[in-house]
Amino acid sequence: MIQTGFKKAYSAISQAYNLAFYDLGFPTNCHYGSFGEGHQGSECPLLKEAFEKRLRPIKICRGHIFTDGCVPEYTDQQSLGLTGACSGMYRSSLENNSTSYVLPDGIILFLYGSNIPANIMGSPANFYVDVNGKKRPNKWGHDVFGFRLSNSNTEIPKIVPDNNCIVTEEGAYDLKKDIIN
Repeated sequence: MIQTGFKKAYSAISQAYNLAFYDLGFPTNCHYGSFGEGHQGSECPLLKEAFEKRLRPIKICRGHIFTDGCVPEYTDQQSLGLTGACSGMYRSSLENNSTSYVLPDGIILFLYGSNIPANIMGSPANFYVDVNGKKRPNKWGHDVFGFRLSNSNTEIPKIVPDNNCIVTEEGAYDLKKDIIN
C-alpha cells in the first residue's frame, strides 16, 4: 500500500537526517526555502556526507541516475521541467546533476538535480522518494513524492512533503488529505 510505503520512507529518511544533525553536533544551515527562495546554506556538503552515512544505501549513483539503474524511467518524463516545475527537475538535470540512493528495502531517494549549493551533486535540501522502488506505477504523485528540508519556525530543519517542483499525474494522491493524515 502506498500510504504505508510513504510513512515508512518518511520515517527512515527523517531518522537519517536527525542522526546526521546529531553526528555533526549542530543543525546545519542547509535547507530549501519557500517557493522561489531556493537552496540555502554552505553547510549542505557536510549534511549530505553525514546523511549518506546514516542512510546506509545499498547503491549510490552520483550522476547517471537513470542510465546506471538507480532510478527507473518514470511514466511522465516529458512533463519534467514544464508547467511551473523547477529547472533541476528536467530529466537531463536529474541524470547529470543528481545523486540517488537505493535503500535495502527498495526505497529510492534522489536529490534535486542541481550542483548547487556549493557545487555538490544534488541538493540534500530538496529530494524525491519512490516509496515502492522500481515497482509500478512509477508515477509522480502516485508512488513518487517530493520533500524538502524546511527551517520554518524551527532551529533544526525538518522534512516536509513538497511537490512544488514536480508535475503530478492524473489521479495523484493529495498528500495532505490521502496520505499524511
